[in-house]
Amino acid sequence: MYKEFLKYFSLQDLKDEAAIRERKINKYSYDKGLAIIANEFEISPEKILSKSRKAEVVKARKIFQFILRRHCKLTYEEIGRKTNRDHSSVIYSVRKIDEKSQQSPVYHKYIQRLITKIVKA
Repeated sequence: MYKEFLKYFSLQDLKDEAAIRERKINKYSYDKGLAIIANEFEISPEKILSKSRKAEVVKARKIFQFILRRHCKLTYEEIGRKTNRDHSSVIYSVRKIDEKSQQSPVYHKYIQRLITKIVKA
């Protein structure tokens, strides 16, 4: 199956696809998104990307990962690389935010407000 796949796509095509994904995240402005989330939680962007397990940092990181997954359409592995986490940690974070958002309309509106801020930035 992989050989069949390669008949249609060259290695350069795959590299170009990766480049398109990078531009897509830039469209939603990774740096500005990180800055907006950090500002919202009154912590530094470096803290969000750090190994810190403090509740406020973890919450900000989970929301940032959720936004990268749902609205930038990055893979779990790509998000993990960008946030210094394993893909399984990213899966857990995205699920938790999704569950909480579905359970609480207020929390859902809060997440939507953050997304709007990032997209408009």
